[in-house]
Amino acid sequence: MATRFDNHPNKGLEYNVYADAESAKIVFENWNTRFILRPFEVGGKVLTGIALIHNDSIQSSPVKDAYTISLEYDKNTKGQTSFDQTAVLVATRGIEPYFESRMLNLKIEDNVTKIIVPGERIEYLSLRQLPEEIAKTIEALMAH
Repeated sequence: MATRFDNHPNKGLEYNVYADAESAKIVFENWNTRFILRPFEVGGKVLTGIALIHNDSIQSSPVKDAYTISLEYDKNTKGQTSFDQTAVLVATRGIEPYFESRMLNLKIEDNVTKIIVPGERIEYLSLRQLPEEIAKTIEALMAH
């Protein structure tokens, strides 16, 4: 979970790199095997939690309770961004049919922005399904 390449004003800046840019730079330049990278713009578009907290058949669920507390506290009626959940979905169910991927490498600049570099080490994800479809899949898994 790292990077950001959407059209946001903070394009190129993302917390998981920004918080420790020196370490991120070492990883992106020296990691010697392929890895999957789920960017900010993927997790930020998949919103989860609303259907889960309104599902009366789910009882005694710490996941439902955490969403209920968080969403009510924030007065959030749309759902939480799903950065961790989309990463776990890929780790447990695979990239397809939810996401598309392309191979690349990244370079971390001194100002902590990132530049795409041609390469074959990083499998960079983008949405294949609509965010709402992915959210339904994630929420169905969390309901268990």
